Amino acid sequence: MTEPEATVAAPKRKRFFKRLSPALALLILAALGYRFLIIGDNWAADQLWNLAPMSWRISHLADKLLSNDPARSRAAEDVLITLRSDADITAFIYSAASRLDFNDDRSRRPIDVLARIGAPAVVPLMKATSGTSVFYAFTGRVGGNKTSAARSSILSAVLSLFVRVRYQREQALYSARMDALYSMGWPAVKPLTQFLTADSDPYERQLALRVLASTKNPDATAAIIAFAESTISGKEAATSALALHPCPAAADFFAKVLSDTDDPHPGKNLPFLRAAVVLGRLKDPRAVWALMVILRSAGYADNRSQCAALLANYSGNQVEAALAAALDDPDKAVSDAAAASLEKISTPSAKDALARRKPRKDDWRE
Repeated sequence: MTEPEATVAAPKRKRFFKRLSPALALLILAALGYRFLIIGDNWAADQLWNLAPMSWRISHLADKLLSNDPARSRAAEDVLITLRSDADITAFIYSAASRLDFNDDRSRRPIDVLARIGAPAVVPLMKATSGTSVFYAFTGRVGGNKTSAARSSILSAVLSLFVRVRYQREQALYSARMDALYSMGWPAVKPLTQFLTADSDPYERQLALRVLASTKNPDATAAIIAFAESTISGKEAATSALALHPCPAAADFFAKVLSDTDDPHPGKNLPFLRAAVVLGRLKDPRAVWALMVILRSAGYADNRSQCAALLANYSGNQVEAALAAALDDPDKAVSDAAAASLEKISTPSAKDALARRKPRKDDWRE
C-alpha cells in the first residue's frame, strides 16, 4: 500500500471502529446481564437489576415464578409479595393474566401471589382492564362507514381478528382478577366496601358485591345489607349477590325481603324467589310459607320444583298438604320433586300421600 493510500485508509478505519464501539458496548452489557441476572446472583447483578425498569423486573420475576426450579420460583415469590404500589401491582396483574393457562397449574402461582399480597392488591385488581369494548366499538364503526365495500370488509376482518385476540386477553385478565379476589378472603373485605356507593362504577360495584358475599364474613354481609337499604337499585344487586353465597348472617335480611313484598303474584317476583330459596337452603322456618306460595303459583316449573325440593327440610301438616297437591302438577319435574320430598319426610301421612299418587302418562317407567 502506497503512502497516499495508507493516509486515506486510516480515517476510514477510525470511523469504522467509532461506529462499532457502541454496538460492542451493548453486546458486552447484554452478555453481562445474561451472565449475572440469568445465571448467577452477585453484586454486579444487583447493580444491573437496579438499573432495569420496574416493569421489566416484574415481568422477569413473573417468569421466574413459573420456573420448574422450586428455589427460583420461591425466590421470585418472596420478592413479589412485597409489592405495595398500585403501579407495580397493576404491572404484575397484567403479567399474571398474560401467563394464565387453564391447562397448566403453574400459571396459578401469580394468582396465589396476588392473593397473598392482600389488601394493597384489591384496588388494582378492581381497576385493571384491557379496554376491549373500545375495539368493539371501533370495529362496528368501521364496518358501518361509507368507505368502499372491499376496503371496509378487509379492515373489519383485520380488526375483528385483533378484537378476538384482545377479547381472549380480557377473559384471561378477568379470570386472573376474579380468582385472586376470591382467594384473598377476609383481607379484601375492607378495601372492597369503598366500592359500595351509589356513585361508584356499576361494574366494579357488582364485582365487589359478589366477592364480598363469597367471603361469608359478618362484616362483609353487614356492608352489603347497609348498601341494599340505602338505594332501591342496591337492594336488587345485593339480593342477587347474597343469593349466590347464602350465609346465616343474611337470614334476617332475606326474611325482611319476604315480609316487605307486596306483589299480588309473589311467585313470579325475583327478589321474593331468591329470598325464599336462600332461607330454604339455610333451613330457616321463615321460608316455609314463601316456598309453599311459590309451589302453588303459576310460575316457572324450575322454580316450583326447586321449592318442592327445599320443603323436604321441613315437616308439618301444611307442608305435607302442599307437597301432596304438587304430586298432580302438570310438570313432571315438579311432581317428582314433591314425591322425593315426601319420601324424605317419611311420616305416615306422607307415605299415604305417596301411595295415593296417580300414575302419569308422561312417565316412561309406568
